[in-house]
Amino acid sequence: MCNRLDVITTGYVLAKERGQDEIEVVWPVNVEMPASFHHLFSRLPGGRVTEGNIDPGLLRNYYAATASLPEDYRTSEFYCEMLGRLVTNLHPEVQREVEAFAEENFGDRPAELGPIGVHVRRLDPFSVVQALYPHAPATDLQFRRSERGMPLCEFAQPLRYYEAAMKSCPPESRFFISTDSEEAFRWLQARFGGRVFRRQTLLDNRTSIAGVREGLVDLLLLSRCNALIGTARSSFSRTAALAGKRPLLMMTTFPSIPAEWPSFNSWRWYWAYRHFFVESTFWRRWLFYVVRPRVRRIPNIPRRCRRSLRSFTSRRSVTAVPGAGTNAP
Repeated sequence: MCNRLDVITTGYVLAKERGQDEIEVVWPVNVEMPASFHHLFSRLPGGRVTEGNIDPGLLRNYYAATASLPEDYRTSEFYCEMLGRLVTNLHPEVQREVEAFAEENFGDRPAELGPIGVHVRRLDPFSVVQALYPHAPATDLQFRRSERGMPLCEFAQPLRYYEAAMKSCPPESRFFISTDSEEAFRWLQARFGGRVFRRQTLLDNRTSIAGVREGLVDLLLLSRCNALIGTARSSFSRTAALAGKRPLLMMTTFPSIPAEWPSFNSWRWYWAYRHFFVESTFWRRWLFYVVRPRVRRIPNIPRRCRRSLRSFTSRRSVTAVPGAGTNAP
């Protein structure tokens, strides 16, 4: 969903360079995006939407046109303005859900006094991956099935970083948690108690229309927060921050602190590095995501080589027993 919002907003940037105000959007409905445009939004800021498959030539023209844009065009004032206008034209049902939750939990306070948004991304369930990528190699799908043991995606680990960033905020700060990981929410709730809250979701499946809508509601609620703590490399975190023009702190080992970030305590962050040694989350992640996939792809050693190796190691392990086979004096 966020990639499509980015493409639409980029289209307005390209149209502006050509002196135009309207664009035409081709919105394919498929397993990757089961919701049509009008399931999520009421209209475009300018232009029209057609549903259908994307012509390969059109895709090539789009990539050729975007190649001329500066690398930081997504941080421009015009890009953020058009993205904000796009996400305000919501489907009435989506709009009601956003307003109801915001009124109950955010109150009438201005954005600078509102909660801080926290996005923790989880690995997609195997059933979702299988539905999204049905033609993926069997070995890759088998590896994805085994990833169910890791509750968070590789860019969201460890939670100690989130804890350090949240504890750097003023003690009266509240945190809106947007995550599809029950474990992550409980971990943060155990440390911050009633200061953290979230929106209960009914469907945790982005291959359904209702699941896509719930993701959109969470994105819009994040965009209304005072600031955002996001998962590294997550387009969801980035899109929410750009839509609301909010400062975004991405969770990485060596974070880049935005100039307008409310509060940051370097000592708390240094203390979070203890996870390297105490909790071993760094090594566990490195072994799981770097070493393990490569080991799984090593071709099997031929049986003859294995037998030779086994025979060699067994001979080396035999130790001579002094006096064996002789009579005692």
